[in-house]
Amino acid sequence: MFVLQYVLLVGAVAVGVLVRRKQWERLCRVGAGGSVSATGGVDLVGRVEKVEESVRGVLAAVVVLSRTVEKLGVRFRVLRRAVTDPISEQH
Repeated sequence: MFVLQYVLLVGAVAVGVLVRRKQWERLCRVGAGGSVSATGGVDLVGRVEKVEESVRGVLAAVVVLSRTVEKLGVRFRVLRRAVTDPISEQH
């Protein structure tokens, strides 16, 4: 039983290696024009550049949102002080 399990494990690892190798070859093929060539190759450099551009856009949005949240925090603190002073004077 142990030998059968060992053979199955080695076979599964070998299949996994073959699948990963095929995926890597498909990703690394560079197309002639555009992002996908007529042979099915993928332009990896172009895809990486698009991802980097998207990340830059998301980073810019995060910076803007961070500033907005900071301003809202300041406004909330000012409003809280303005409301707590009259409340504390009435009691």
